[in-house]
Amino acid sequence: MDAARIALLAFGLLVLAACQAPGPPSPTTIEASDSGVFVPTLRMTREEPRAYSEPSDVGRGGAFELSYFRGSGSDTQNLAASNQPIKLGGTNFSGPQQVRHDFALNWYELAARGRIFGASPDRALGAEFLFGAAVPRLAFRVSSSTAQASETFGAYGVVIGTGALWRLRPGTSTQVRYSYYRGLGGNDDLAHATRTEISLAQALARNLVARAGYMEWSLHVGRGTANNSDLNVKIRGPSLGLELVF
Repeated sequence: MDAARIALLAFGLLVLAACQAPGPPSPTTIEASDSGVFVPTLRMTREEPRAYSEPSDVGRGGAFELSYFRGSGSDTQNLAASNQPIKLGGTNFSGPQQVRHDFALNWYELAARGRIFGASPDRALGAEFLFGAAVPRLAFRVSSSTAQASETFGAYGVVIGTGALWRLRPGTSTQVRYSYYRGLGGNDDLAHATRTEISLAQALARNLVARAGYMEWSLHVGRGTANNSDLNVKIRGPSLGLELVF
């Protein structure tokens, strides 16, 4: 084998080794969960006109919903000396130590929603589906005894959802809804989120509904680089809201 072939083979082996060389270790993922968050909600709904019931009573047909949700909470996370640091906002939080997480979620959503009910005259059981867009804002802060850093995530994305309804009597119903959000902001942003709602809805007037129940969120921020930590955030707690229906 001549020298040129030997040099070419050596160069190929170097390139292969470089391609297989491990990159820098990923920072520790931020894990934050709070199960005592109160979630106030506001919703404005434009129902498809129907002659058989008041707007505030659940019924079949289509509608547009404009919704707002808010929730804030806190949690702590322990970092061992063997862990990679948490990286947020250009700041490194290395172990061993305990760091505090504080977060606030503001969620704006516009969706088209459809409902169907069985053939029974009392319309006792129904199902719904929705599709729309959302603009979330997740403000997140990490702090320790020596440093703190904060960032805000969320640009825009699409929402799909499905649910079930049980009409207990005119103007009163229980409702369960599951929604999935997919962010369109790319790396370094809120990638996806899920929301589960369980509520009792009570008509207060012809165009006003009160809701009380329980809500659970699961949010994931994917950074896509070794310079920042991914985030997994869970928010759970009671919810209370008002809905204007017309």
